[in-house]
Amino acid sequence: MAESEKVQFRRIGGSYQYSAETPEELAGILTLDPALWAAVAVPSDAINADRNFLRYLDFDQNGFICVDDVCFAIRTCMDSFRSLDALGGGSAALPVDALRVDTDGGKTLVEFIETLRDSLVDGDGITLPRVAEKLAAVSISPFRGDGILSRAAVSGDAATALYAAVSGYTGGTAVPNSPSGEKGITALQLEKFLLDGDAFLAWARETQCPEFRGGDPVAPYEVFRKVSAKIDEFFSFCDLVLLDSANLERFRLDPAKLPELNLTNPKAVAEVLQAAPAAMPNAQETLDLNGSLNPAYRDALGQFKETFQVTKLSRNDWTQLKDDFSAYIEYLDKARGDSIGALGREKLETLLGGDAAEQLRSLFERDGKQGTVLGRLRTLEMLLLFRRDLWNFVNNFVSFRALFSADESSLLQAGTLILDGHSYFLTLRIPDVPAHKKIAQSSNLCMLYAEFSPGKAAAGTSFRVAVAVTGGDLARIYPGKPAYFIDTNGKHFCGKIIDVVEGPISFWQTMFAPFRRLGAAIGSRVQKLTDFSGLEKQMENTINTGKTPVVPPPAPANAGRGFFNSGSMFLLAGGLSLAAIGAAASFVVKSVVGMIDTLSKMSGWTLLSWTGGLLLCVFVPASINTVLKMRKRNLTLFLEAAGWAVNLPMRLNAAVSGLFTRPGCYPEESRFIRAAWVLKGKAN
Repeated sequence: MAESEKVQFRRIGGSYQYSAETPEELAGILTLDPALWAAVAVPSDAINADRNFLRYLDFDQNGFICVDDVCFAIRTCMDSFRSLDALGGGSAALPVDALRVDTDGGKTLVEFIETLRDSLVDGDGITLPRVAEKLAAVSISPFRGDGILSRAAVSGDAATALYAAVSGYTGGTAVPNSPSGEKGITALQLEKFLLDGDAFLAWARETQCPEFRGGDPVAPYEVFRKVSAKIDEFFSFCDLVLLDSANLERFRLDPAKLPELNLTNPKAVAEVLQAAPAAMPNAQETLDLNGSLNPAYRDALGQFKETFQVTKLSRNDWTQLKDDFSAYIEYLDKARGDSIGALGREKLETLLGGDAAEQLRSLFERDGKQGTVLGRLRTLEMLLLFRRDLWNFVNNFVSFRALFSADESSLLQAGTLILDGHSYFLTLRIPDVPAHKKIAQSSNLCMLYAEFSPGKAAAGTSFRVAVAVTGGDLARIYPGKPAYFIDTNGKHFCGKIIDVVEGPISFWQTMFAPFRRLGAAIGSRVQKLTDFSGLEKQMENTINTGKTPVVPPPAPANAGRGFFNSGSMFLLAGGLSLAAIGAAASFVVKSVVGMIDTLSKMSGWTLLSWTGGLLLCVFVPASINTVLKMRKRNLTLFLEAAGWAVNLPMRLNAAVSGLFTRPGCYPEESRFIRAAWVLKGKAN
């Protein structure tokens, strides 16, 4: 194999990563073991790239960009472009002859471009703004090309009525991305309605309406239907009484136990009557229509009595009456119970008898043509976006070359944090600070978490970023400190630091951190020993008010009496404190004098040797510990906490750290003027 044909791996961030020097070499990624990819999956929201590009790249629309998505995108480009060298062309025009015409798909796409040349071609080639403009113009139409016909696409009374009937019968289909939750219909739903409607009309023509006792059933059935449920309820209550006469008491109202009822509220009274039985149940299982009836049903039961010529309705009479209506009820279940039959035979004949169905079919055909146009425009937009961004994306996904390059902008980075005289470049947008911190704090990195808002006048919501600190120090950084952020689009945001995770930053900062903490602890202890503010306040309180200061509870009885009163205890405590301070000062002075005397008796080389040995004993272990801490810093966990599935361990060294954090840079030709001190109006 020739040297030029070998797959190249370059050491990046401490690991060997696939290196494609030209877009043409991207084909090698298709045969590359995914275990050698820098990352294998990442949430699309975590990438700082064009949203349209990411939408096309996420082919399965699962919210993640994965290995198979990237491979599919490369294959698509190989099938569409004459050469992968077309990638990386930025926003420049794509020559039409850069597209393949030796495949059916490529030939069709080129022919489509020729039909819209005036709209798509700008100068020497196709441009993304032209395609996006045409796509937006075509998308304004009520025909979206997705096979779902919306109400706005239908005109004419007959077609509109049929459209509404189909939507109501089938439930319709949700229109994608509709803010109002609009529903449309599909061609399949239209055909189902037409088929079911024709079947119902055929049944209605062939089936005769059953008679009721030799006559028209319509009028008597309406009377029967109004009281049917209540009479069924009456006979079920009679069954309870027949089972045990004690159940009759269930239907008698005890005035002492009546629930509260607002008698001035007609609606409340009506509800009580509606819930009561049609008549008092009895063991004879007979409804006396001339007897005492529930006033709420008296008129309906009276009409029932007149229609069916019955004064006392037994259970057998009621059963027979229902049997006589059974054939008609089955007929109505088909004619009205069926959702399409509920429209009625006459309305169905009107809907299906005209040309409304053909009008809707023609609209679906038009929508299909619109879908073809939109599909090819979107394919063209996708190819132009892949041409512009895919090469850059690969250098941020298959390898992290852009992340570790000072000359390239990485898609991982959210922007730049300006804080405390430094620029911090390794920033990630994160949705949840505690969730990221839980994982990332094991990375041994020093991290900041900040929150930024676009401001009241700007559109958008606040967001949070995680920042890796690889330079400077944390001496003046604290939660709540104001911060400034510039995102990758050049937008500026004000915000604040909301959390700080300490960790090693640089060699010297990490090495001297324990000594700084020790010095701070000693200083704090000395301050407490020399702080007489409490004693001064107690003395002032005693002098000004004549009251003794608050002292601890009295000692036990066997500890002595009379001497340790409040005033004596106060004076004794003050004396002991002064004595202790004097003794300590005397000890320190004597120690210093003794040390100076001892050192003065040593020779210069002996003194230098002892000093060097002491420094070696202190700083050699500290240096080793610092090196070990610095080597443990791991960028992999920092990225994985944000949702990246990373294959390779990435450790920070001094050179890489300088890429991610830099102090403010003065212009090359800068003048530095030392201002004179001014005291009482006079320069010194």
